[in-house]
Amino acid sequence: LAIGSAMELCIVPADTDVKVTGLQSVTVTPAGSDTEVTTVVEVDGTANFVTTVAVDDAARGATLTTLMIPLYYDEQAGAAGSVAVAGTALLEYISGRRLEVPLDRLLQSADGETPFSVNVPLENKEMPEVAQKETLESSASVAGIGVAGLAAAGAYALF
Repeated sequence: LAIGSAMELCIVPADTDVKVTGLQSVTVTPAGSDTEVTTVVEVDGTANFVTTVAVDDAARGATLTTLMIPLYYDEQAGAAGSVAVAGTALLEYISGRRLEVPLDRLLQSADGETPFSVNVPLENKEMPEVAQKETLESSASVAGIGVAGLAAAGAYALF
């Protein structure tokens, strides 16, 4: 995966009688020591602004899609590496079956959750292509905007 691309990770249970109803506590951690952990889905299932979680009942799974931000590559000094994606998948039986407990206790649901972890390979970090200065100056002068104004308008932090 390259910087700025979208990573799509599909979580589907091996048991055909179980489906994923959501994801929670999902983190992305670049390989290496002392790397920063990024939470992309909170404990309550809320995704951050560059991440979506789509549950597909027909496929019995959930798809996590998140933007591959430069931080994941910066932590690896430009070498091709990987990120670890870990979290919890919320599970539910499709048939609605329940587990019967002895001694006349109430029926208890067999629904639950399970942790998951996947290593995703990354491409080498390369500098993005930037337009030549002459091109920016000529475009800016036609629009009547100074180059300093363009640079300030285009500079912003992702996080």
